[in-house]
Amino acid sequence: VPFFLTSPRNTQVMSGPHSQSKPTIDSGGKNCYGDDNNRELYQRKKRSVEYLLEGTSVRTNRHLARFASAPYLQRLLNDPAMSNMLSRSGRKLRKEIIEAYGLLDRVEALLLHSDSFASQPPVAAASDPSSQPLMNLPQTPPALIIDLCSGKGYSSVIIACEFPSTPVLMVDNNHKMKVDHIESLSNLHFMLADILKDGFEERLCDEIDRLMLLPQPSQQRAQNRSDKKLEGKSEGLSFVNGNFDQQLCTPCNDGLKSGDGVSDAVNNSNDPATTSPPTTGDKFFRLGPVVMVGMHLCGQLSPHAIHIYSKLRHKIDSLILAPCCLHKIYDANLKLEAKLAGRDPFDDKVKQLAQTLGKVSGVIDVNIHYDESFRSNTFRSDEGGSGCKNALIVGTRY
Repeated sequence: VPFFLTSPRNTQVMSGPHSQSKPTIDSGGKNCYGDDNNRELYQRKKRSVEYLLEGTSVRTNRHLARFASAPYLQRLLNDPAMSNMLSRSGRKLRKEIIEAYGLLDRVEALLLHSDSFASQPPVAAASDPSSQPLMNLPQTPPALIIDLCSGKGYSSVIIACEFPSTPVLMVDNNHKMKVDHIESLSNLHFMLADILKDGFEERLCDEIDRLMLLPQPSQQRAQNRSDKKLEGKSEGLSFVNGNFDQQLCTPCNDGLKSGDGVSDAVNNSNDPATTSPPTTGDKFFRLGPVVMVGMHLCGQLSPHAIHIYSKLRHKIDSLILAPCCLHKIYDANLKLEAKLAGRDPFDDKVKQLAQTLGKVSGVIDVNIHYDESFRSNTFRSDEGGSGCKNALIVGTRY
């Protein structure tokens, strides 16, 4: 077991502004490496993240500025398990971090907007250009965050650090992906699954119930001190294995599956299985909401995320969705009509998805947020701007 996981000085979950205390760091960060040899190994080569922190973008982009000032940043930098993620090429790393904090913005806005989930404003589509960082942080953390098609989990790691008492579930179908860094956060879990597979909703429902019953990290640590039998049961990886194929939950893998188009996303809204009475996982029996997020879900993955939300709306309170590329078959007519009318096909797709989300039974609030601090393209030097192709669709049920 790595030293930084077992040291008494480093047993706290990485803490963010939503936690009660800041992480404990040794002067110079020596103990976070385990020994001087490991320290030299990870300091020998300058990583992309060090270049990023020395550059100007951490002052000009509000999301990168928040990352640079995060109280858990030093822990991330000192953790060898995080080094692979933080060594990604500079432009891609900036993009991942900006998107993670843009997503976090929406989660925080959702919590502030409905602290008790008792009331919501009318359904609307709104633009949120270059919104300012939230000054008043929510008092009630989410009960659970589900990150669909998470990849390595940049967004999941940031959210897990910001909400150390909230379980964060990464879901991805890439069985070759290295996920050793998940062990660094006791509230971070991983589910190996294809969201397009039959039966995924049932498996996700079971996993939601399991995670909702786990003690919070602070409670678990207290219990471990008094009962060694429970030690580590809420820690580390949580794999839910199943049959997988070549359809990966990563950008631009447009696998086909009959019946998964936009028009089918809410076809089970009257299914008795999805309208069951409140359970122990329902919002009335817990403090914060269960939020499902999907960052840059390509093609049919975006409408299918709405389909999953519709099926599990008795378990999941809100969906935050950032669509990506359009599907070459399902969206062919949409692209043609948009081009003939002189409109951007992406904007039409965003509006179509928002309308579909608004038709889910029980959803009373749907908003579209355009964040100009997002990068518009990985191959462009500018970050954000009026032409950015990033939109976050937020839907909330009653």
